[in-house]
Amino acid sequence: MRITALGIFALMLAACGSENATLAERETYEAMEEAMAQEDLGPDNGRTPVEIKTATCLLWPSNFRGDCSFEPRGRGSFMVRLEDGQTFYDDVFEVFVSVFKEGHADVRVINKDGSSEMLGEAKRSETYPACWIGTGFSVCAY
Repeated sequence: MRITALGIFALMLAACGSENATLAERETYEAMEEAMAQEDLGPDNGRTPVEIKTATCLLWPSNFRGDCSFEPRGRGSFMVRLEDGQTFYDDVFEVFVSVFKEGHADVRVINKDGSSEMLGEAKRSETYPACWIGTGFSVCAY
């Protein structure tokens, strides 16, 4: 069973409402309530902001090679894009590599019009770990 902060908060709230709640339970509840009220979770639900870095991207079969913005997405997943709305090739504005298990990822492209297209599954290169290779395409970011 996974216990979250919200679950603990609910249990503490229930304890505080009971006649048998101890002074220590009530003080703990009040401290937690105050901390949660002061915490600014914002629209990203409290996730730590990621640092977008400049990387070198190599995309095949488009033969794109150049600087790109690299945005980590957790668990090895990442998104790459060009500055100022430029495209890698055709209308491809962003490339998203979504790792679903170690060494395996789904690769999706996002077009300028917002539509997306699945390129397919890719495997991480053993020779060049910055590269993900699929059938008919590859994405490298380093």
